[in-house]
Amino acid sequence: MPYFLSPKNLEPGQALEVGGDEAAHLLFARRLKVGEQVKLQGPDEKRFLCEVLAVGKRTLKVLVKENIPVPGEPRVLAKLFQAVVGQAALDIIFQKATELQAEEVVIFNSQNTANSVSRQKFEDKKNHWEKVLLEAAKQCERVRPPKLLFCKNLEECLESFQDLDLVVLLDPESSEKFKTLNTSNIKTLGLVIGPEGGFTQEEVAQVLSLPKAKGVSLGQVLLRAETAAISALALAQNL
Repeated sequence: MPYFLSPKNLEPGQALEVGGDEAAHLLFARRLKVGEQVKLQGPDEKRFLCEVLAVGKRTLKVLVKENIPVPGEPRVLAKLFQAVVGQAALDIIFQKATELQAEEVVIFNSQNTANSVSRQKFEDKKNHWEKVLLEAAKQCERVRPPKLLFCKNLEECLESFQDLDLVVLLDPESSEKFKTLNTSNIKTLGLVIGPEGGFTQEEVAQVLSLPKAKGVSLGQVLLRAETAAISALALAQNL
């Protein structure tokens, strides 16, 4: 059962009215009835099991019952640096990055990006993309979605790499694998994924010139950008 958001912090025994988009989803998509249960999470990120007391046309009233645990964060906090790809692929990447507990998603234009995103276009699309991230977080019961950021190019991303313990560039030419990386002492990890056409040799050299950067291959088969991002994040969860 995915959770929904409460406008107020919750405590056992509290009666609360839920309205807005959350109520619309509960009433018209989930079709909740009196006596059924729903998970609500307040702004303080505490989650409770609630019972529906009354159902209106656009609101419903619930009784807060008991606190329920929320998933913890992974040992290694992963930040995904994703070169801009098509809209459909980006939506998939945002959804799966949330499920696979990326702490942050940064999109940027690479030299082989087919349709570059300007800062203005990013701002115009940000609400849509953040909604994709939030809905994915609620669906997989994660406490909060990843932060979403934008860099105009790879050079801008390089500054962010300085704060990470390890930066992994997916490079099909590399002989290194995830399992051969020394990750025992790292707490923050950057995953750098290219666009549909891959990174240029110049971009690969830029990243690998950094002392904390490693090139890693995911195998002999060339993966689509969204598959590469999902695979890298899945592997990062097991470090």
